[in-house]
Amino acid sequence: MPVLADNRPHANVQAQLAATVRSSPRMIVQRALIDHMRTSPRAVAQRKINAPSLQPPRRATPVGTTAGAPIQRYLNPMAVEDLIGANVLQGQLGPVIAAYNDAEDRVPEDFDGYKHYSNSYIDAQLQRLVTLDGFITAWINTPANRDNGYARDILEKQIKPNIARDRTEVQNNRVGANVPISQGLIHGTYKWADNSVDLHVSPKGEGGEFSIADIAVVLRKMQQKMAQRTKNGGGVGKFILHPTGAAIVKTLVQLMGEALGDEELVKKARGEIKNRKMVESVKKVFSTPPKKDDDRLDKSVHPEHFAYLDSLVGTQGLAIAPILRGTRTVEERDQNMLAPSEAGENRLNAYKKSVTENTGLVSLNIEFSAERIPKVLDFLDKRL
Repeated sequence: MPVLADNRPHANVQAQLAATVRSSPRMIVQRALIDHMRTSPRAVAQRKINAPSLQPPRRATPVGTTAGAPIQRYLNPMAVEDLIGANVLQGQLGPVIAAYNDAEDRVPEDFDGYKHYSNSYIDAQLQRLVTLDGFITAWINTPANRDNGYARDILEKQIKPNIARDRTEVQNNRVGANVPISQGLIHGTYKWADNSVDLHVSPKGEGGEFSIADIAVVLRKMQQKMAQRTKNGGGVGKFILHPTGAAIVKTLVQLMGEALGDEELVKKARGEIKNRKMVESVKKVFSTPPKKDDDRLDKSVHPEHFAYLDSLVGTQGLAIAPILRGTRTVEERDQNMLAPSEAGENRLNAYKKSVTENTGLVSLNIEFSAERIPKVLDFLDKRL
């Protein structure tokens, strides 16, 4: 669900806005509009409201909390005056907006700022979204409004699709609901019963580029979902990732190493990256670089990849099991190669041998505790 801004208007301010909608379009523009642009993954994860100075202060809501977004954000600043002139806002949407936001203000929070939703609350908010959608549909279908093509385009192509998406997001916050996840090349399902999310990361090239910003979006959304579930009696949240393909595996291992790995070994990995890039820059002067295999790690990145893995050995709350040819038992298949044990060391060496000899598709099963999310997000925030 969308992230609340820290300073969203209080219900009494919403009531004032509803009362002035007929007489002062400029005031609506100044006080009630929200930046509707979604041009970057960070904007999705940290959507902010353009707050006027007259709004009362609100308690800060941590980035990553899941909450219903104020309905005003559906309004496009470039189109709002036309919509007001077309009589779309007058007397109908104001009370719905105020009720939606007032209900959100009343949702109980714990000391961390996490909100806890009841199914009755979700039902009420869904009904308000249905009502809002009904108002817009009725306006579109009114013969007298057919000539206002600009307003119709805004309503049909922007506002109604956003309402539909948020109805899905509100529904997904229902207690007991399993939630489908799809973000870039990342797809999977959050499972309410065991408070886990099982995610597959498609090989690079299947549907676009792989972006660490997509990981940040998923982590923030699941952080809130898992925190709610844990505080409501569920276990500690668990992430399960299934990256496939050389580029994806390399990126995720590097991400985990930078966020969670031993500092000295991470420095070694960075040194290997520096050396590789220096060699590549020299080679480019004399020849065209060969095309790299999407399924297998190029030999030039082996040193840094292995260094990042070494930095993660013994990390609490993180397990990586490689998928290797010749695996004969379930125990061997599920063996954590980061375990500080003989079995873990043997599996890590087997993986390094497989990568070095290019004996198969590079693929891993990565599992980490939700308790590790803050450190991963902290690293991602510095990179984005």
